[in-house]
Amino acid sequence: MLFRSIDLTVDQLRNDYPQHAVLAALQCAGNRRHSMRTLLKEVHGIDWFNQALMNCTWSGPRLSAVLDRAGITANMKDGQGGWKGYVAFACYETLCQDDTWYGAGVPLSRVMDDEADVILALDRNGEPLTAAHGAPVRALVPGIAGARSVKWLNRITVQMVDSTNYYQTHDYKVLPCAAADVKAAEEWWGLVAPMMDMPINSVVGLPQCGSTVCLDADGKVEARGFAVPGGSD
Repeated sequence: MLFRSIDLTVDQLRNDYPQHAVLAALQCAGNRRHSMRTLLKEVHGIDWFNQALMNCTWSGPRLSAVLDRAGITANMKDGQGGWKGYVAFACYETLCQDDTWYGAGVPLSRVMDDEADVILALDRNGEPLTAAHGAPVRALVPGIAGARSVKWLNRITVQMVDSTNYYQTHDYKVLPCAAADVKAAEEWWGLVAPMMDMPINSVVGLPQCGSTVCLDADGKVEARGFAVPGGSD
């Protein structure tokens, strides 16, 4: 290989590398799937409403610093000086519904861009990760569909092909209208790229949909909600 294999403990990740904090919203690729299902057409997956996202401060070493120590070289550069290939994340802690392990991949160029803030998260809001949030260490790739920020991380591989895990190759993809059912979808899985950057998203929380509102003394209605930017923004 172009670089060597290294094994790191959580203590080493905490103490041998500078720690970097990033405020980032982590959003499920299927956020608002209920709206897709009821307003557009039937889609496959859990019937999330608007709440499949969280926003907090994550901290840990930059993944690029870890890869530097592993000896990543200019051989992974393309002809224009950019990075080629992928970083594949793997968790082997438990069997999954559709695979024996869980994995995901992101472009190496994203990981090596310090402005993208890709880290190996050890803490959330200043406290060590809980098991529910991926303890002891998880990938954190801001702006990209949450499925790529793999929890309970066991292994990271730099490779020329994308992750071969089921959830990278046969899930979290937006298929064309021709893929109207499971059978028709089969011919498209290998042709459609995995979801990466999440789109701009906003939700009006109050007033609730369908409610009756009254104007205040100034003839206005108070509205509250949230918005998240798209992708690396």
